[in-house]
Amino acid sequence: MKKLYITGSSSGIGLALSNLFLEIGFEVEGMARRNVIKHPNYIHHTLDLSDLKLVSDFKFSINGEVDEVVLINNAGWLGEVKPIGELQSENIQRINDINITAPFILINSFLSQLKSFGGKKTIINISSGAAQYPIKSWGGYCASKAAIDMFSRVIKEEHPEIAVMSIAPGVVDTAMQKAIREVPAEHFEDSARFHDMHNSGELRSSDDVAKQIVDLIENKEKALGTVFSLREL
Repeated sequence: MKKLYITGSSSGIGLALSNLFLEIGFEVEGMARRNVIKHPNYIHHTLDLSDLKLVSDFKFSINGEVDEVVLINNAGWLGEVKPIGELQSENIQRINDINITAPFILINSFLSQLKSFGGKKTIINISSGAAQYPIKSWGGYCASKAAIDMFSRVIKEEHPEIAVMSIAPGVVDTAMQKAIREVPAEHFEDSARFHDMHNSGELRSSDDVAKQIVDLIENKEKALGTVFSLREL
C-alpha cells in the first residue's frame, strides 16, 4: 500500500492529483477547508493553512502495510496583487503563512514523526516559474515560491535518501488563474498577457499536470534535479 498526504485537495491541481492517486490505488489523506471527495480510501482533514496552530498539531500516521509515503504541498495563495508599497500588512503575513510557514511546518513534522518509517519517502512542493522571474505586483508570491525552492534544496542536502522535488507546473487553468484575470489592469501590468493565454487556449489542464506528477513519483529518475519545471520534461 502507498499513501499520499496532500494540501489543497478540494480544487485545481490538488483535486486532480487526489483523484488520480486514488485511481491507481493510493490511500489519500487530504487537507483543505472543504471536502469534495467521496472515496473509501480518502480521509479528509478540514484545515486552513493560515491557522498555524492547527497546522502544527497535524499528525502523520502510517500503518504497517504502507511501503511508500508521499507528501505534496500543493495549496497556495496568490496574495494581494498590488505593487510593494500598496500592500496590506495582514496580507503579507497571510501569504507567508500559507505559502511558506505552513509547508515548512508540515515537512518538518513529516520528517520528524516518520523518522522510524522504513519505506520510501517523497516530498513534492508545488512551486512556480514566479520563483525564478520577478513579476510586478506579485512580490509576495514570487518571494514565497523562491523560498519553497530553496527550502527544498536544503531538505535534499540534509536528506539525500529522500526524493525531494520543487516543481513549477506551468500556467494551469485553475481558480488562481481566474483570479489573476480578474485583477484590474491598473494594479497588474501583465494582465493582458494572462487574458491572451486564456483566450488562445494555452493554459494547461489540472489533469495533465497531475498525470505528469504521478509519472515523476513512479519514475523518479525522470526528475531534473530538485527544482525544475514540468515544461522542461
